[in-house]
Amino acid sequence: MATIASCAVTALILVNTRQKISSLQTNLRAQTIARVKAESDLRGTEMELHTTAASLTQTKAVLVAMAAEKAKASEEAAAQAKHVAELRAELRRTVTERDAALDELAPFHTANITAGEALRASKQLARLQETVAAIQEENRILAVRLKRGSAREQDIVRLPAGLRGKIMVCDPKWQFVVLDVGAKDGILERGELLVNRNGELVGKVKVTRVERDRAIANVQADWDLDRVIEGDVVIPAYPES
Repeated sequence: MATIASCAVTALILVNTRQKISSLQTNLRAQTIARVKAESDLRGTEMELHTTAASLTQTKAVLVAMAAEKAKASEEAAAQAKHVAELRAELRRTVTERDAALDELAPFHTANITAGEALRASKQLARLQETVAAIQEENRILAVRLKRGSAREQDIVRLPAGLRGKIMVCDPKWQFVVLDVGAKDGILERGELLVNRNGELVGKVKVTRVERDRAIANVQADWDLDRVIEGDVVIPAYPES
């Protein structure tokens, strides 16, 4: 009896084990099929995404090209509009010049003078007017230069030819210097001196105040060739002859 019972239990275990194995195999096949389907769907989705990306790239390229064409068309339209405006302005100038020429020729028609004669006379008159205008302008310039030269000569203060001094103090902020020469050396107010360093011209100063042993001068802005410093040598800009 014990043996029979033991065999029965073993047979029951075997039956249950087969059922579990069969169930596991069924589940495994179902999972495998589901996995294969999921992978297939994933590949399909990836292909669709790739196709969509390619389509978007192409669309973007088309839009960029269209924008470039639109910008080019706008530039061409603007250039064309400018050209048309220039042509219209040229036409207006031509019409104005024509009307002016007709007005100028009207008296000659009355006097029985040909158009060719009137044109030659007009050109000769224009040349004469230009010559007169040029002569008048030259005279004006010469008059201005003469006036400036006379005024400049009156303003010149001549200093002793042998005068030679140095800059003791220099204030770059207020553009003035203190010289080591004064009234005893013959320096005068409004006198102008050239500033040089190692034989090279660096600037020009104009005396504003004179004391016995020293003088104060302002640096002339239009002669500021280099920064004036202490130790620079000064000599008369307009020495006595």
